[in-house]
Amino acid sequence: MKSPAKKKLLLVGTGVVHTFKYLELIASFFDEILLVTDQVREGLEQKQLRFDFSLRSAHTIPSRIKTLRKIIDDFNPDIVHIHQAGSGAWFTLQACRKQYPTVVTAWGSDILHTPSKGFLYRRMIKYILRNADCFTSDAIFMANEMRRMAGSRPLDILIANFGIDILPQSHEKENLVYSNRQLTPLYRIDKVIELFCAFVQSSPEYSTWKLAIAATGSEESRLKQLAEDSGIDEQIRFYGWVDKALNSELYGRAKVYISIPESDATSISLLEAMASACVPVVSDLPANREWIRDGVNGILYRPGDDDCIRKAVQLNGEALREMNREIIEREGTKSANRQKFIGLYERILHGD
Repeated sequence: MKSPAKKKLLLVGTGVVHTFKYLELIASFFDEILLVTDQVREGLEQKQLRFDFSLRSAHTIPSRIKTLRKIIDDFNPDIVHIHQAGSGAWFTLQACRKQYPTVVTAWGSDILHTPSKGFLYRRMIKYILRNADCFTSDAIFMANEMRRMAGSRPLDILIANFGIDILPQSHEKENLVYSNRQLTPLYRIDKVIELFCAFVQSSPEYSTWKLAIAATGSEESRLKQLAEDSGIDEQIRFYGWVDKALNSELYGRAKVYISIPESDATSISLLEAMASACVPVVSDLPANREWIRDGVNGILYRPGDDDCIRKAVQLNGEALREMNREIIEREGTKSANRQKFIGLYERILHGD
């Protein structure tokens, strides 16, 4: 093993924002990083190589594994960290041949959805769980599911997320409910609109509240029509995709944040809402229960609870805001989670 004084990381991940955010989070710990991805991004300081991790063209898979093996051997990393327990992890673990320490960060969909796609997908996930050295998960319940799927093999799993920045609050709170999850069926934005309408119509004191929806997705047209048909469409605004500054402003102005997908792992947007002194209304899911105590620092939404937004408004108070801010500072910031990932890397580098 090379001296820890010269630290090299091979980072494997799809070309999505989460991969690049993670790279930014830990980049300064390593002397050299090579990113292997299916979609390179311009302007990065680190070297990137494009690679096809798809399972299409099965006849080319052996040659692609051989190519990836040469990339890894030529770089000779101290650690290989793979983001997502999917085809990228399967390819990389095949190519590594257990010659390099490997870490796999599992995303929610990897564990909660991919195995249900069929027998071969379940086999792929089980192979990953039984062959990587270490894992990270952003939720305890996901880690437990990973252990269940791995069978008799004990798993070394770090609970960590990518973290958020706590921004100064420069906006006055308004009678505003904020939703910024994607406009796709999974996130049930139609139900968000329905719940908001029920809230506004429940009492004259709530009749002037507004709903801000900031996202895009396949259901955008249908949802806009649903809002128009609600009779209070002037109180519902669709912002489309928003940049970081406007997203932060909407958190800062909103008294209530709502996110009720059918399934979810730890959501960065929930952490941002908690840090921004919004009262969260979130689905009653295992990952959310790790952050929210129903009726204490937020509301856990269950189907049929049409009164959830009113309950959140009645919770609004300084004690709740302080509690959520303390939780985020301890478990949800970039700095806190960076230290968790670096601790894992240092343990690997020292052979612990």
